[in-house]
Amino acid sequence: ETLHRLCGSRAGSLCDFKKDLRRALDSVAKASTSEGQPFSYEIQGDLVRVKVTPSPSQRRHLARKR
Repeated sequence: ETLHRLCGSRAGSLCDFKKDLRRALDSVAKASTSEGQPFSYEIQGDLVRVKVTPSPSQRRHLARKR
């Protein structure tokens, strides 16, 4: 509900919003994978969990910050 409200969705119902969100996240996952940047998500009730695999340069940056 919070994401629905914050993103300004025009979906009439929360059910329609969740369907649209799932389709959008599927598209992002497909595009990311084709570009070599694995992306996955999981919807658990009203919670969306996103997992993004950092690129090699991002991993080096993160390693330096530690």
